[in-house]
Order: sequence, then C-alpha cells, then structure tokens
Amino acid sequence: GEGQPGENSPCGVSDDDNDAHGAWCSSDNATNGCQANISALDSHRPIGALERITDWTTAVNPDITFIQFGANDAVSGFSTATMISNFTAITDKILAVNPDSAVFLSSAKTSGNPFTEFNTQLKSFAEARFDAGDRVYFIDTWAGVNELDGYGTHPINGGADKFAQNLL
Repeated sequence: GEGQPGENSPCGVSDDDNDAHGAWCSSDNATNGCQANISALDSHRPIGALERITDWTTAVNPDITFIQFGANDAVSGFSTATMISNFTAITDKILAVNPDSAVFLSSAKTSGNPFTEFNTQLKSFAEARFDAGDRVYFIDTWAGVNELDGYGTHPINGGADKFAQNLL
C-alpha cells in the first residue's frame, strides 16, 4: 500500500530501501492545492504533501529524509513565504515522528527561475534549525545544473549527473 518502501519510487524503479513520492507540491491540498495539470499526472492521489507527510514518515520511520519541492509550487503560484511555511510544517512533522531523523532540504530551480529568494530563505531556515539542534541541512543540488528537460523543471543528460554529484 501507499507508504511502503519501493512501492512509491518514481519512474517505476523499485528500491526497497527508499520511499519516494514524485510530482507533489509542498502544500496541504485543502487550502493550497497544486495546479490542475499537475494533478492529472496521477489522478489517484491528492497533490499536497503537507497533508500526507506524517503518514509517509510514520510508515517508514526514515533515518534520512530528502525533500525537493519548488517547481510545482512555483507553477501553481505559491509565494516564497507560502513555500517556506510549508517546508517548516513538513520539517516539523518529520521530526515529530523521528526527532533523530536527518532532513535534507534541496534548492529549487526551473528554466528562467533560479529561485534565488526561496533558496536563500530555505538555506537560512535550515541553518537556524541546525543551530537549534535539529539535523536539518540545506543542499544546493541545482548548482551548475543547466541541462533541463522541455518543461524546464527536470535535469537531463549531464544535468542529472551534476545534480547527483551535488548530493555527495
């Protein structure tokens, strides 16, 4: 079922050590749903991760959580303030389930939108949480990645390799 390792991996890639959820927004669907064309990608589920993060985290109790939102939020018209508020709530919910979990927050980027303000605020948020004793980290996964797909939202070819190297 939903939330079981390997069953939610993107692109049909099974990985029993990881639980992945693609094409989501950071919002709760009730108040800040994603743009309708995004929900068409997968009509059997809601799009707001905020309302599902506790269930997902409880189901797998992760030691490490990697979060990358931003592109879907931006095309849905979310402000930087809303996105940071959602990241704060998501981080709080993850750490409520497992206070020892490490939470890695990824930078965001689309073609034509470097997300400068959002990335700066997200980095400051992660640093403040780390300074307060939480294992919350910011990773600039998009540094040097300019090879994007036709939608301008996903790395392709060498861009995916750069993205992966930025995670190391």
